[in-house]
Amino acid sequence: MQKAKDIRKINPKSLILPELIPLIIPDFLNHSKPVLANVLSFEKISSEEWFMKFVNEVEGKIGKEYFPIMRMSDGEYTFLLGIIYPYLQGHGLISYAKKIINVTKQKLFNRNQFNAATLPGVSSGNYQIEEIKNQKKIICKQIKKISDRGILALHLTYAIKPFQEHYHYPLMKWLNNSEIELNDNNYYPFYFVYALLRGQYKKRILANRKILIFHSAQGEKRNRIIESLQNEGVKSVMWHEISSNRSMFDKIELQKEYYDSEIAFIGAGVGKFNIISQLEPLNIPCIDVGFVFEVWANEENKWKRPIMVPDWEWEDEKVNFIKK
Repeated sequence: MQKAKDIRKINPKSLILPELIPLIIPDFLNHSKPVLANVLSFEKISSEEWFMKFVNEVEGKIGKEYFPIMRMSDGEYTFLLGIIYPYLQGHGLISYAKKIINVTKQKLFNRNQFNAATLPGVSSGNYQIEEIKNQKKIICKQIKKISDRGILALHLTYAIKPFQEHYHYPLMKWLNNSEIELNDNNYYPFYFVYALLRGQYKKRILANRKILIFHSAQGEKRNRIIESLQNEGVKSVMWHEISSNRSMFDKIELQKEYYDSEIAFIGAGVGKFNIISQLEPLNIPCIDVGFVFEVWANEENKWKRPIMVPDWEWEDEKVNFIKK
C-alpha cells in the first residue's frame, strides 16, 4: 500500500501543520486501498487513536455542554477566501491546464455570486459576493466562537489527486489575521465527523438520544431522515426548519422543548457559521453533519462520497467517488 505523498508531489506551502500522517479511520479501511491518503496534524499520532479521542470527546459532552463541531472543506474555503488557482504539483500538465481554464471561467463569470450544492438540486448556499463581504466581520466572530468552544473539522487531506490543498496556506493566513487560533485541542480531520455517524461508533452517539435537527428538508425527505434516525434507535427527533440556501441570515428562535434535547445535528450549507453559533444556550453538542443528511434521506447516496460506506457494506462496483 502506497501513501499519497509517496506517489505524487505536494506543494510545501500547503503543509501548514507540523506533521503529515496516514489517514486510517476505523471501520473505513477500504477507503485506504490501494492508496493511503495523508492528513495534516499537530503531532505524530496514529489517526486511529486520534479518531477514538474524537469519539470519546463528543460522547462525553452529550447532554452536558455546548460543544460546536463545524466541518470546512472546499465550499467553505471558497466562500471565505474566494476562488483560488490550484497548485501545479500533483496534476499532469493536461489536467492542470483544464483546471486553470475552469477556474478562470469561474472568476470571470461567477465573480459576483456564490453558489454551492451538496448534490445536484440540493443547494448549500446562494449569495451575492457583496453580501458575503458585508457579513465577513460577523462570520469571523462566529467562527472564532466555534473554535474557542468546540472543534473546526478541517479538510486538510492529501488524497491521490489534489482537491482542496491550494486553500491551506490562504486559510491559515486568514485564520491568523482573524485572530482565530487553530491548535491540537480544536482541530480534527473533516472526515472524522462522517465516520462518527456512519461507522460502528454511531451507537454511542445516537442510541436512545433525544435529537434536535436544524435543516431545510420538508415533506417526504424530512420523513425519510427521521425514519433513518429512528432505525438507529434514537429516542426522539425534534425538527427546526431553516432556509435551504440563505441560512447565513436565519435568526433562530429556540423553543422551550429544544432544551430537552441531548445533541443537535445541523445541515445548513455555508450558512452553518450563523446557525451553530446561535445554539450555545442549549448546552449540548451541535454537530454540522452535512452530507450525512443526504444518506439518511436516501441510502443510495452513500456511494457518492468518501467515509459514507463502512467496510461491512463496501461493494467495489457501486463506489463512484473513486476514479477507477
